Amino acid sequence: MITANNLTIYLGGELILNDATFQAPDGERIAIVGPNGAGKSTLMKAIKGLVSVESGEVLLPKGSTIGYLPQSANLVSHRTIREEMRSIFEDALSAFGEMEDLEHRMGEVDHETDAFRHIATRYDFLLSEINRLDAYAMDANIGQVSAGLGFATSDLDRSCGEFSGGWQMRVELAKVLLARPDILLLDEPTNHLDLETIQWLEEWILNLKANVLFVSHERSFMDRLADRIFEIDRTQLTIYKGNYSDYLDLREERRLIQQRAFENQQREIERAESFITRFRAQANKAAGVQSRVKMLEKLERLTPPTSDAATIHFQFPQPPRSVKEVIQIKDVRQSYGDLTVFEDVNLTIYRGERVALVGVNGAGKSTLMKLIAGEEKPTAGLCEIGLNVEKQYFAQYEDDALRSGYTVKQSLESVAPLGEAQKARNVAGAFLFKDDDVDKPVTVLSGGEKTRLRLAMMLFSPANLLLLDEPTNHLDIGSRQTLEKALSEYTGTVVMVSHDRTFVDRVANRIIEIANGEAREYWGSYREYLKKHRQEIGLQARDFPAGHPKASQEETLPGGAPTSEEQKLLDDMKAVEPRQASKAQRMAQRRNDAETRKEARRRIKPLRDRVRALERDIEQLEKREEEIERILADPVTYANPDRIADLGREKKETAEKLAETMTRWEQAGEELETTMAESS
Repeated sequence: MITANNLTIYLGGELILNDATFQAPDGERIAIVGPNGAGKSTLMKAIKGLVSVESGEVLLPKGSTIGYLPQSANLVSHRTIREEMRSIFEDALSAFGEMEDLEHRMGEVDHETDAFRHIATRYDFLLSEINRLDAYAMDANIGQVSAGLGFATSDLDRSCGEFSGGWQMRVELAKVLLARPDILLLDEPTNHLDLETIQWLEEWILNLKANVLFVSHERSFMDRLADRIFEIDRTQLTIYKGNYSDYLDLREERRLIQQRAFENQQREIERAESFITRFRAQANKAAGVQSRVKMLEKLERLTPPTSDAATIHFQFPQPPRSVKEVIQIKDVRQSYGDLTVFEDVNLTIYRGERVALVGVNGAGKSTLMKLIAGEEKPTAGLCEIGLNVEKQYFAQYEDDALRSGYTVKQSLESVAPLGEAQKARNVAGAFLFKDDDVDKPVTVLSGGEKTRLRLAMMLFSPANLLLLDEPTNHLDIGSRQTLEKALSEYTGTVVMVSHDRTFVDRVANRIIEIANGEAREYWGSYREYLKKHRQEIGLQARDFPAGHPKASQEETLPGGAPTSEEQKLLDDMKAVEPRQASKAQRMAQRRNDAETRKEARRRIKPLRDRVRALERDIEQLEKREEEIERILADPVTYANPDRIADLGREKKETAEKLAETMTRWEQAGEELETTMAESS
């Protein structure tokens, strides 16, 4: 179990996390969410011990091991991938040698001596460490994990320096998984992973017994894995039960309750302050005024719920109308030496379509995108863009559109048409480059900032064809949702690649699957594509590398091992009943919550009515007191002694009744305040 007590963290003199307390039971999976810069990565670094805390503490079980995946790779470039992965087992390999030496010593030492017991204790420790790492199956585990993360067997003997940054991050992820830690900390593990690899990682994590804390902007990933959500926003940690979808519902309900409680308290404060202002100068109202002053002094003031952090806001400019057939691909083959990526591809993409290219890593999605963009020429066949088609290409790993010597503002001005340079600052603001941020050099921008800048630069061109290769990389969830909306409202044609399943499902209206050198078309959303694909399960076999976790599933379907999407469908079918049960439970919980709120409202209303009735009684009694005093002050009254006696008795009775009513009002006010606090 991970325990954090009153954790406060500063970074660069800025408060990141204030007085956070939580417990994470063994085996629990927690997604950490919040706006960029909120402190998500910092919290994981604090658990790992990589940043110091201002106050509070993090408590971990004695002897527990931590695996930490940062956002950037730090590999030894000349090592092969196999050597890098085997480095995780260095202690185990050393333990094998030490155990062999201990075995010899145990044969030479008297078994009844302390020396033998010390040797045996050390031997048992080394054996437990080897078993924890499953070092006896080291090479098999390396084969399994590397295959699951998309590496071919031949890749393992290539040096790490030959691979891109995205593939190097896969090596880092493999090392963390192979270490089999008790606590797994993953910072954006799905960045640079394709859909198949993300699904494989989900399965791996679901089968772990470790504590898992992770940061991700991939909503489907969080929905499938998270048991709880830790939200960090404005230095505060708030904990929600359930997955990401549950979190969104619960957060909205929480905000509504907070808003109602705040508004109710403001009304009570306004009434009390109005009473104080009205009767402050009247001596006979001193008790009532003082009572309300004390109530306000003791009152714990509520604050209104915070709004969502700022996110990008924009729309793509509506483009000029293009021809109906925007892209035509005829008999295309693309090869690199002896490697054929695909062949005999024939596709037509029509005006207004939003097409998603899907398939395993290396199938050729980005290659096809480059052919459409004109970045590459096909080995054979024809790839043509229609007349009057103006394109914008967002490449996955290329920042060529960003000039290193430019600032944010200069980058935007460089693509702005003549006479629209002044618009650059407004566009920069829409993409969260505020104030001095517009003068930031491109070289110091983070990955998310570069993505936002490249998207911003696309707004200055009235393109009617957008080619987007992983446009959501490094974007937070709010920014992804804005991009979803902008693309859904865009009337031009979109061709995209994305590993964010939610993003693809909400934007695409046509799916093209690249697999086994072929392109297959499906009309409809990504969700509909999966449903249609369910009918085809078992029709295609696929050979998995030795050690791949799916290699053992070859007989699960009549046609052989499932493809990545087929396996996803199998998982979906297996998850239907639990997810339905989970949905039913959430609905039942919401009904219970609604009943609880209804009961709270039922209790609050009569209490509020009683307070108001008592206030009216107090006001009437105070008016009668004033009236009696006014009559007694009139000399004419003293002409009637009986009248004076009656007024004297009434004055005494009114004062006693006023005191009693004031006491009842104070008690009713305290009961109302307590009930409102409980209901919120």
